[in-house]
Amino acid sequence: MIFNNFVTGLPNVHRTRVGSGWKLWGAFVIVFSASALSALASPGEKALAGRPLLDEGVRLFRAHRYTEALSWFEKALQLDSQDADAELLSGRALLELKEPLEAIDHFQRFIELRPSEPLAQVPLCRAYLELKRFLDAATACRKASETVTTSAFAFSAAGSAFFELGRFEEAREMFQRAIAISPEDATAYSNLSSTQAAMRQLPEAVESVRAAIRLRPDFADARIKLGFYFIGLRSYREGIATLQQIIEDNPGDARAYMGIAIAEKDLGQFNRAIQTARKATTLSPSSALAHYILGIVEFEIGDIRSALAVQETLNSLDPALAEDYGRYLRSRYVVSADSLAVGVSNR
Repeated sequence: MIFNNFVTGLPNVHRTRVGSGWKLWGAFVIVFSASALSALASPGEKALAGRPLLDEGVRLFRAHRYTEALSWFEKALQLDSQDADAELLSGRALLELKEPLEAIDHFQRFIELRPSEPLAQVPLCRAYLELKRFLDAATACRKASETVTTSAFAFSAAGSAFFELGRFEEAREMFQRAIAISPEDATAYSNLSSTQAAMRQLPEAVESVRAAIRLRPDFADARIKLGFYFIGLRSYREGIATLQQIIEDNPGDARAYMGIAIAEKDLGQFNRAIQTARKATTLSPSSALAHYILGIVEFEIGDIRSALAVQETLNSLDPALAEDYGRYLRSRYVVSADSLAVGVSNR
């Protein structure tokens, strides 16, 4: 089934060449909850009494005025280049300003000045994740989880890094430990379900994502996953019903149409599947995944020319997914000029 290709085995996990099958989940596979990120929204509570430059910077930071806050932290560093607190706070501000590379320099400097203090480990982990430097992130996040053992974010971040590297057993362990610390974190359950799905543990993935939905009934991404997991288990009625409910709530959600198209294809409802897949590409024309699914359905109904045209679209949108799509076509059909001329079906 198409679903299984998306869960494991496609050639690219954010360009790590480990397997992007689970790239199916696109922007919502591994995310961090607002509650987890809020822990990074304010610097540590380390006493800064008598240090007006840092005090003013912290005040501005907490007001989300990060550029102004950074200027005060930099002033503190101008006065004392060995000021570890100013290094840490500068890194935090740069992270909020979407400058993770510069932030890393400050975090590493803090670690040099205070090697025994763990305060920089969690934001350093986050910075590497934002840069998609997953090997560095795995190391930093693992260290953060070992040194800040009460930080659910540290464990979730470590899980994210391991997931992106295709190290699913380690990712699963990290998400489970995050849940043990923060059992009300719906996102951690959802991320755990993605890892279980990547390990082909779909019944377990269903239970985990249901836990996420119980905690947060409006969690659209988790509901999408649940629909796909049902389809992966060939529980098509439940999968389609779940995804149709999402469409009722949000008619513009292309992901729900993608899942329904897969189910309809598997059920042999090819006319419906082609219309549903086209709806997904209309709603999300830049989604490589939507075009991938459309191409597979076109191929199944014998529209070989259209299926081959999808290859070009994928080449421009996502070369790695295009590579997998090409392998799929070659495995199912030997393309030749003669066959294209007469429109031979693979079925």
